[in-house]
Amino acid sequence: MRAAGDVFTDVENGEAAFAPVVPVLAPGDIVLGNCEGVYSDRPAKSPSHKHYMGTTVDRAAPLASAGFTVMTSSNNHALDGGYVGLDDTRRTLEGLGINVLGAGADLEEAVRPYVTEHNGVRVAILGFSTVFPKGYEARPNRPGLAPLRVTTSYLDPDENFWEPGIPPLITTAAVPEDQQRMRDTIAAAREQADVVVVSMHWGYSHVLEQLMDYEPRLARDAIDHGADAVLCTHHHALRPVEWHGGRPIFYGTGALVHHFVGPSVTPQMRANSMNRYGELSSMRPPAEEFELWPFAEEARRSMVVALTLRKGERPVAEAGFFPVQMLADGSTTALRPEDSRAAVTAGYVERMSADQGFAAGFERTSRDGWAYVRVTDPAAR
Repeated sequence: MRAAGDVFTDVENGEAAFAPVVPVLAPGDIVLGNCEGVYSDRPAKSPSHKHYMGTTVDRAAPLASAGFTVMTSSNNHALDGGYVGLDDTRRTLEGLGINVLGAGADLEEAVRPYVTEHNGVRVAILGFSTVFPKGYEARPNRPGLAPLRVTTSYLDPDENFWEPGIPPLITTAAVPEDQQRMRDTIAAAREQADVVVVSMHWGYSHVLEQLMDYEPRLARDAIDHGADAVLCTHHHALRPVEWHGGRPIFYGTGALVHHFVGPSVTPQMRANSMNRYGELSSMRPPAEEFELWPFAEEARRSMVVALTLRKGERPVAEAGFFPVQMLADGSTTALRPEDSRAAVTAGYVERMSADQGFAAGFERTSRDGWAYVRVTDPAAR
């Protein structure tokens, strides 16, 4: 199985944008991506949409030629074009032979897993999102995405001392009914498949390297309740990796081929290179401007996850990733072992994982002639 992060192509020659990265996507029996936008010729913009991410139906064709077999639509742009935009996107992808999960005509369909079989191994894939405009969540009789809502509390960091205006203590908690639904859905998928993969769209995309407190908690909870791998998107940049209970968690797989056309990043949004708490922002102006991906240099480093799946007690026989790099022309390229950018990306993920104290080993090697990082489980030695 191969998996990428956020994907949205919106250029005239989308095939060329994917061509340099296809060599590390194509070998996957299953190729998963997050469809971060709307493909519709008649969108009815949602009243609650924040930044419209949409384009015409014809711009979706390169997703099929790139090799994607399944995509999740559980993300903060899925309903930017309203219910009709969601339906058009799903129909467009399915018409290209790409299966869609994580959103649907109602809540039951939105949380339904995609199940497939390759080499005698049945694999179920689920998709959930914690970040989206209000109203995008599916309901029993209303279209939308598969929600995993998380509430936020802002508390006085010192209850014994009056010091107004200082940064608060921020805590989060999953909405109990959504968390239980996630657990129940994973359990139901376990009955249908040998391997269960969960895609999570979550976190804070404007701050580099930082995980929200709920991310490790809910990722581990998913594994504790039957998931075999958790793959996360939304961050605009890479995040750490860890093994939990013999299962891998990729906390942020970055963006693969993603085109921002128009004023998606405004001057006001990039007013400061740091946010108010001194955290490094992905909105930091880059040294070299990338018109189609106008984010900080770190946000151009990405990966294609590779999972070798099997039946048995350790269903993920091997986990790793191919370092890939976004280019100024809107394309993304796989990297050769001797390319220094591959080492930079590998080191970046390794350092973040160590900073979090996560259990994971990193072996820099090559696979099929491309730079590859094998992520090992220290507990398995």
